[in-house]
Amino acid sequence: MAGASLDIVNVLNRELPNFGVPAATVARLAGISGGRLSSYLNGSGVVRVPTSDELKLRNAWTQLKKLIHFAKPLPLDYRKFGELDRSIKMMEEGLLTICVFESAPVEPELEVQRQK
Repeated sequence: MAGASLDIVNVLNRELPNFGVPAATVARLAGISGGRLSSYLNGSGVVRVPTSDELKLRNAWTQLKKLIHFAKPLPLDYRKFGELDRSIKMMEEGLLTICVFESAPVEPELEVQRQK
């Protein structure tokens, strides 16, 4: 399982910066400490990632990436762990709907007329 552990560490080291996601966010979603994840990512003294943490990290990262893709083109605030966690749970339950409509900009004077 040590090889698989390196895979999640390599995946996170490669993908977290690409998505602009702080490691602490993934750690919180996975239910492990930020310091522990940091030690895995930096390779400081950790021989291998325990299987339980491996599974938690894989699941958390997979779910967060699904939410990122689901919410496109809207940006997510990765500091708001509670909102991310709630959105992921709602997405898993099929209760989250995000609708973005692209349209021509409405001129201010037309908007005022619509409101009357």
